[in-house]
Amino acid sequence: MAKYELAKLDIRLQYDLHLVDAAELARCLSQVVAVEGPLHWLEAARRVANSVGVQRLGNRIQDAFSRACRSGTRLGLFAMRGGFLWKQEPEQPTVRDRSDFAPAMKKLEYVAPEEIAAAIERVVRESYGMDAEEIASATCRVLGFARVTEEMRSVVEKQRSNLISSGRLVMKGDLLICVNGADARTQPAV
Repeated sequence: MAKYELAKLDIRLQYDLHLVDAAELARCLSQVVAVEGPLHWLEAARRVANSVGVQRLGNRIQDAFSRACRSGTRLGLFAMRGGFLWKQEPEQPTVRDRSDFAPAMKKLEYVAPEEIAAAIERVVRESYGMDAEEIASATCRVLGFARVTEEMRSVVEKQRSNLISSGRLVMKGDLLICVNGADARTQPAV
């Protein structure tokens, strides 16, 4: 299981964050995305802000980072899909363990839906099939979340439904199994 690696930044800016040029902020964001992508744009913004000593992302700073996200996408520094910044398009996300994160950083809404889907496929494949009701807790555990709230369960179940609709998961007896062009037992772990 891959541990989630946080970007180590050494950024020096001459202006307050909300005054920094969008392209320059985009280059800062791209440093975070290169290590942590995919990640939610607000988390990437927090990494940059924290690296220059800013702890709170007020409206002006969030607006500046929002402009930087658009600029970075236009410049080809990263891709943005559904609020998440990616290194490139398309790529299969790595399932990463966030169990070492501080509680304030552990939020399932900051995990890309594609990574949640990859985690679901992983737990189902490694179990050689799984009861649909067990998928949420197993998926969250793999992602490093010890406790599963109803909201988290709902997020995982939405991705599970998407995987079923797309034919990547199918019912076989009482279990959901992965369909990757071969028997689930022969599929390597992600």
